[in-house]
This record gives sequence, C-alpha cells and structure tokens, in this order.
Amino acid sequence: MSFIKRIADSFCVVGVVIGLALMCASLTPSLLPRGVVHQGVLSGVVFAAGYGLGKFGLWLWRFMEIRDLRGRAARATLWSALVILSITTMLTLNRMAVWQNSIRERMGMESIDTAFPVAVFLVALITALGVILLARLIYVGAGKIVDATHGFLPRRISIVVGTVLFLGLFLFLINGVILRAALSGMDESFAALNQVLDDEYDPPDNRLASGSAASLIDWSDIGRNGKRFIADGPSKAEIAEVTGRAAKQPLRVYAGFDTGETLEERAQIALDELLRVGGFDRSTLIIATPTGTGWLDPSGVNTVEFLHAGDTAIVA
Repeated sequence: MSFIKRIADSFCVVGVVIGLALMCASLTPSLLPRGVVHQGVLSGVVFAAGYGLGKFGLWLWRFMEIRDLRGRAARATLWSALVILSITTMLTLNRMAVWQNSIRERMGMESIDTAFPVAVFLVALITALGVILLARLIYVGAGKIVDATHGFLPRRISIVVGTVLFLGLFLFLINGVILRAALSGMDESFAALNQVLDDEYDPPDNRLASGSAASLIDWSDIGRNGKRFIADGPSKAEIAEVTGRAAKQPLRVYAGFDTGETLEERAQIALDELLRVGGFDRSTLIIATPTGTGWLDPSGVNTVEFLHAGDTAIVA
C-alpha cells in the first residue's frame, strides 16, 4: 500500500493534461501513413515528453514562488482540463482511420477500414509508462551517486559530479549495449524480410536495368522493394505522353542488402553499375537513400524523372 500511495502522491495532473494534448497532436495526419505499433510508440513517447514538461513546469512555477490556485478552484481547473483532453483524445483516436486514409489516398495506397485505435492506445500507454519509469530510474540512480559522493565532496559539487557520472554511464549503456542490440535485431529482421521474393516481378529484359542479364547486380540480391523500384518506374513512352516532348528511358541502379558483404562493397558495386549503364552522362544524377526495408517513395523518384524528361539516373 505504501508503494501505491507513493505512486499516487507523485501523480502529476498537469503533466497528464499536457501529455494528452501532445498525444492528440501526434494522432493527426503526417507525411506518411503509420502502422499501429509505429503510431502507438510515437504517441507514447510524445505523451511521456508532455508529462515531463508539465511536471517540470509545475516545479519551476513553485520554485519561483509564484502564487498558484488552491482548493476547489485548482481542482476544478485541473480536472476540467483533464476531462476535456480525455474526450479530445478519444475523438482523435476515432478519427485516425479517416486521417490515415487521406494520406493513403495521396500515396496511391488502399484504404483501411480501421486504424485500430484501441491497440494504438494500449501501445502508447505501455510506451509512455516505460519512458516515465526509465526517467524515474535515471533520477533515482543519479540521486544514489550524488549521495555516495556527498561524503567527500561539497553538496552542490557532488550533485554536478554525480549527475554527470550517472548520465555518462547511462548513455554508454544505451549506445554500447541496448542501441547496438536493437539495431542488430532490426537489421536481421529486415534482412529476413528481404528474402521474401515477389513472384510478380521477373528479371528485366532491358540490359540497362539492374538485375538484367547484363547487370553487375544479381536480380535475386536486390530484394523485394528494390525490385519494385526497378520494375515500377515510368517508361520513356509514358514520360513523353505526359510531358509532350521527346524523352529518354530513366536509369535506375539499386544495390540491395545482399549485393555485397559490406556497405563499402555494395557502394562500389553500385558505382560500377552506374558507370556501366552511363549514369554520369545524364543531366541529373541522384543518390537516393532507401528506408530500412529498402523502400523508396515512388512519388519522390517518379516526379523527378517526369520533370527531366527521363534524362536522369537514380542510384540507391
């Protein structure tokens, strides 16, 4: 019971109000559609950040000894804001499918029937609690080091030294262990996903295309999103029909995750392939950076090819 009481005593209504306000903002449309986990984690992190801002703002207000509301007026104001923001959060969660479909329509993607608001809220709740708990652990850990150094250092110096030591140790742990393990796990999952080949795409007949019989890059090494990038680009005829002027066939080079053993090797193969197809003879040369899954936004790359009448080379 004492643990629950400590949790209740540390509960910051101001932080929750600001956290909910920022969470509502995170649910509004973005540049790209978001999945359930992506949206939930984002909203949870944003809520935790808002909670921290609210708690810090309340501390700063009291530290400056500014008179604040007390009694019924304070409770009525805070709880009214909390109720209003809670209702607003439910309304924004309910509108997620409409907002996501507005983005998907512009991206040429199929509409969805639901954005799974309950699942998004649960993921956000778990994420927010995890971030807030982590912040409290940092605070407690820093306090322990401060107490340990206070025995042979002045109080204020021990606070600075203890906080710096703890943050240094914490960042080393995050960067050296947790982050490295997370990135390694993501690389492995994306690599496994990359092995799922799309049967709808056959190796291109055009000898200037990556993955063709004349290419330095094997079609099976490009990966599913690389194949889409190579196969789904506009043709010379399509560009000429839209622009009303003579066009060239755009050049696209794609070195996938399995093209080489190292990043340097993949880059060298991509460069050699670019030289093979004459990419440096085009008026516009673009180095495109795919996402972690190897995806490139068609709206971004196709537009450039239409604007320059196909006199382009894009290497990814």
